[in-house]
Amino acid sequence: MEAAALFILSSIYRKRAGGVMHMVSLYKESDLTTEEKDALLDVDRPIRVAIEAIKILIEKDRQSKADY
Repeated sequence: MEAAALFILSSIYRKRAGGVMHMVSLYKESDLTTEEKDALLDVDRPIRVAIEAIKILIEKDRQSKADY
């Protein structure tokens, strides 16, 4: 729902849009190891995913322009 407005506007203006959501499940703290807690709260992971997605789009754009 948070990204719905972004997707609607991008559709209207015929622009690309994407979203990477960081979701955290609620567990009892005693059920998780320290590494698991850190992994759940790691905000760097979704940022890296977004960066890689943009790199892929850039490469596809370059390939499609070379095909013309």
